[in-house]
Amino acid sequence: MIRALSSVLLVAAVLSACECSRPPTQQSLKREREACVRDEDCETGLCEGPVGLEPVCARKCGDRCNPGDVCTQLTPGRYSCQPEKGGLCGACTVDADCPYPSDKCVVVDGQSVCGRDCSFDQACPTSYTCLRSALGSDNQPKSQQCAPVSQTCSCTQANTGMSVACQQTNGFGTCAGMKVCDGATGYGACSARVPATETCNGVDDDCDGMTDEGLSQVSCGRGACQRTVNTCVAGTPVACTPGMPSQEVCNGQDDDCDGAVDNGVSTTNDVNNCGMCGRACMVANATPVCRTGQCEIGSCTQPFDNCDGLQSNGCESNLQNDSNHCGACGRRCQQTGSNGTCVMGQCQYTCASGFIDLDQDPNNGCEYQCTPSGSTDLPDVGFVDSNCDGIDGEVMNGIFVSTGGDNTQDGTMAQPVRTVARGLELAVQQGKRDVYVSVGSFSGTVTLNGVTNKILAGGYSPSPRRWSRTSSNVTTLSGGNPGLVLNAAHGSTVQFFTIAGAAASGFDVNGNGNSAYGAQVIDTADAGLELLTISAGDGADGQSRMDQPAGQAGNPGGNGMAGCVNDSYPGCPRCMPPTAGQGGTSTCGGQSRRGGAGGPPGYSAPTDGVGGLGNLIINSTTRGGAGQVGELATPQGTGSNPSRWESTQAVDGGFGAAGTNGTNASPAAQLGALTTTGYQPPAGMAATAGTLGEGGGGGGGGGG
Repeated sequence: MIRALSSVLLVAAVLSACECSRPPTQQSLKREREACVRDEDCETGLCEGPVGLEPVCARKCGDRCNPGDVCTQLTPGRYSCQPEKGGLCGACTVDADCPYPSDKCVVVDGQSVCGRDCSFDQACPTSYTCLRSALGSDNQPKSQQCAPVSQTCSCTQANTGMSVACQQTNGFGTCAGMKVCDGATGYGACSARVPATETCNGVDDDCDGMTDEGLSQVSCGRGACQRTVNTCVAGTPVACTPGMPSQEVCNGQDDDCDGAVDNGVSTTNDVNNCGMCGRACMVANATPVCRTGQCEIGSCTQPFDNCDGLQSNGCESNLQNDSNHCGACGRRCQQTGSNGTCVMGQCQYTCASGFIDLDQDPNNGCEYQCTPSGSTDLPDVGFVDSNCDGIDGEVMNGIFVSTGGDNTQDGTMAQPVRTVARGLELAVQQGKRDVYVSVGSFSGTVTLNGVTNKILAGGYSPSPRRWSRTSSNVTTLSGGNPGLVLNAAHGSTVQFFTIAGAAASGFDVNGNGNSAYGAQVIDTADAGLELLTISAGDGADGQSRMDQPAGQAGNPGGNGMAGCVNDSYPGCPRCMPPTAGQGGTSTCGGQSRRGGAGGPPGYSAPTDGVGGLGNLIINSTTRGGAGQVGELATPQGTGSNPSRWESTQAVDGGFGAAGTNGTNASPAAQLGALTTTGYQPPAGMAATAGTLGEGGGGGGGGGG
């Protein structure tokens, strides 16, 4: 289009010039690479440029391109010299990726690379050739393109002499080699050897990295003399030569090469060949022996011993440092609350947290479980050993009292005294704060008289090294009235005792019985009485009343009347029994009684009568009956029915009635009173006097 337009303009210009009769204007031609519009504008006669760029004056390929330029077809049939842009053998995807319009993206050695248009004269750079047809990256044929002579872009003039790996492969293996790039002709031949079967030549024929391998071996001789050799050594064939025989020894081999192994040797008691040849007895920490083919311990090496009884592991225990076998087998360094170690055959213990070696006896470890909470430990109602010295209290600040103690001893835990009084005495003498009293019963009154700031504590179970204290322990103070006395014992404490006061005895000047006390606290400030069970004994009885004297005897009774003589009974209505003698009266008055009447008269009969009822034999003589009982119901005592013929014995007069007992004081709200002389209990009611006795009357006179 540009060229046609230029022709029109030129024609128009010529016509115009002709019309105005002017001579044509002479224009100067443009030099190479200057912008142009048409070929006629250029000295080279070619105005051309790549698509999309402004045309410039270009040299025609037929005029020989300048060094550094290349000949390329910019538009069909128009070839011009253009500056070298490189790109030949450069990677591409489509044709447009290549430098010049006529360059194509072709496939070389499996890679898509840019070719170069060579259609002008089939000329290509050194190490490249102009292919008539090449396969494009779009699988379409491309013509007249420069491609490497080596058929790969890795071997061109630019990388002449470069080597790449190559290989030869067949049924024997694969051999590796190299080939060298010649930019003009491409890669040379591969240097790899052709694989072949392995032969004895010192060469790795099959290229597997081993030389002369897999070739046959040959053996000769027997026993220790047997030899097996490769038939090829260092590429040279080798012959087999047997070894020389030697004396037979116990080693599991046929040393003399006679076909028999270890013939003529014993494995029964040889420590170097025990049970079998070559088995040497190795016993840990011991001298070994071989017995009947078994390795055993002959003797242990000191300080080791065979504590587990096994032969297989030798003398396994070091008695110097084995805490399970310290100094001897089975002696374990293990005690309650302790961590034991064995040092030079002796057990040494360190107490575990919360445990104390109270008795300092290494044989029982840290036997006392306790965690200290302070250095001062007062006996307390919770029985807490706060300083962990083994007792509720302080061992070094107390005197110990036990029922099994002795007052001649010093009052220590191991040598307690016998009585509480002696314990208090020693506490004052030695300046000790406490007196610790064992379980059991202590008799007599315990008195803290002027003893200040002392603690008397009971409830301890004694032992030579530790006095424990529990709520089930009972310490009793008994037999005293009162059982406990605190007199001016300021700041002192009595703790955990059962006090059983004794009964009182005697009475005062008024006849009142004396009081009984469990405990007395007199003129004492800041005293502490803790966990005490106190009981008082019975108070004494009051003075008794005097008994009244007995009544006097009655006077003699009067004589009885004469009885009938020689009369019979019954059948003698005129013969009535005579009246008996009357009883005597008392001279002391009061409640006395008369005597009974005399007995009935006797009867004439051959035999004497018997006291009481006489014989009822007519015409017999009997003795008079006994007097009758004095009547206790009438003041006159006239005797019983005198008309009856029966009689009973006379009896004594009755005793007076006993007086009544006094009564106890009322317990309701009557607590008595504290006085300067002590406790004054409320008085009971006085006793009443007894009644007078009744004297009997005198007996009646005998019957006539």
